[in-house]
Amino acid sequence: MKKDIRKLEKDIRKLKKDIRKLKKDIRKLKKDIRKLKKDIRKLKKDIRKLEKDIRKLKKDIRKLKKDIRKLKKDIRKLKKDIRKLEKDIRKLEKDIRKLKKDIWKLEKDIRKLEKDIRKLEKDIRKLKKDIWKLEKDIRKLEKDIRKLERIQRVATKMIPEYGKINTK
Repeated sequence: MKKDIRKLEKDIRKLKKDIRKLKKDIRKLKKDIRKLKKDIRKLKKDIRKLEKDIRKLKKDIRKLKKDIRKLKKDIRKLKKDIRKLEKDIRKLEKDIRKLKKDIWKLEKDIRKLEKDIRKLEKDIRKLKKDIWKLEKDIRKLEKDIRKLERIQRVATKMIPEYGKINTK
């Protein structure tokens, strides 16, 4: 009987030690969850900024395309004027070359902006995927914490207050 009591008391000490470790683990997990949630908020903020940048870039592209259309229209007009005003041919040809260069530069800028948008959209997809994974991990951690807390409550109820076995 004494041997059984000593074994039970040893088991109680081990259970109390395990409970302390579980509580420590739960505190660490909760801290980790807070950090993950903070990271998610930052990622979401970054996504909002990137989406805002994309909207601005798209607006810039629309403006640049409009400018290109206008410049192309100007070129056509200049070509027509060349036929009418031969004395101004050299000046008008110079203007045309400049406008074509501008168009080329604008089209180059558009290609770069479109490439940047594709990269930003890819980054956003990756960030959204990362957020989804983090949120999934958080849900699992929260589920594990609830499970550990239930185990802790059950274990605490099983252990008497003063470390003695309840023989009643």
